[in-house]
Amino acid sequence: MGAVVGIKVFAAFFLICLVTTAVFADSGPKVIGTYSSFVYNAEGGDLLGIEVHIVPTRHGIKAIVQAAEGEPGDIEVADLNQGAGGILSFNVPMIGQTGVTFEGRVTADGLKGKLIYPSGTSQEVFLKRAMSYWDKSEKKP
Repeated sequence: MGAVVGIKVFAAFFLICLVTTAVFADSGPKVIGTYSSFVYNAEGGDLLGIEVHIVPTRHGIKAIVQAAEGEPGDIEVADLNQGAGGILSFNVPMIGQTGVTFEGRVTADGLKGKLIYPSGTSQEVFLKRAMSYWDKSEKKP
């Protein structure tokens, strides 16, 4: 019985190592990280932009997304899809819309792509790889 448990533990450890290697493999810019375009407008007292945290979980890689149009919106957690050629995508309801999709890629400087709205219109975005807005010393609002 002890040998069976040992084999199961070894198999689980081996699987974790394989998954970790796949997630953190050095094949281009690192995907895991924080990307933000949040900016505080002191004159109007508004927070504007989008922040995305890409994190590994036991259920795959997730995108934690927060948008702000004057004030911080609720966070959304979405499955991150990794396609051919380094294309990333995720779909979230945000900014009063439903089903907004992000499509883009990680570059050395950040996350570059577009938001595609249900109407079919799109908006180019660049989110700089950076510390979270909320981790900076001056937190507003």
